[in-house]
Amino acid sequence: MPKVTLIEREGKKPFYQRTLIPCPHCGTLHNGLKWASPNKTAFKNWYGLYCDNCSKIIPVQRNITSMLILILTFPLWGWFGKTLKERWLEKQPERYKNLNLEIPENKNTTKHWLKFGLFMGLIMYVGMTFIFPLIEQEQITQKSMLRGIPIWLIGGLIIGYTNKIWLNRKGK
Repeated sequence: MPKVTLIEREGKKPFYQRTLIPCPHCGTLHNGLKWASPNKTAFKNWYGLYCDNCSKIIPVQRNITSMLILILTFPLWGWFGKTLKERWLEKQPERYKNLNLEIPENKNTTKHWLKFGLFMGLIMYVGMTFIFPLIEQEQITQKSMLRGIPIWLIGGLIIGYTNKIWLNRKGK
């Protein structure tokens, strides 16, 4: 997530199409879709978001989890950090050629929210049914496994549908 995100309050577009990310170096307002999965730019942003206008890095937020991961993995990347960052910056212009920032208005999102919801339900099922009981040293029973299936299936579908409503919400 970038440190600064702007969202248009009014407009007929869905939420995710009204998101703008400013570059603090050149002032360019980038469409939030620039760093989306269809463009293959959603990942590999280890040093921040790349601004293809000025070739600099847009800072991102850090949370406790990301800071812990950086601290724990410092022996692996710490000494080579500057070289790795330079190589990363060299590869970025190629990644940002031919981006598609347009999404058809009538795009069918039914499959997407269902997949996302089922995936989230599966993650919650595995975590709550197997991983947490192992951590707490509790017994995993057939009853708890069977009881978890409908609970996390419904929970995952609620998460997916809520996400669909939120991302397709129009401005005022």
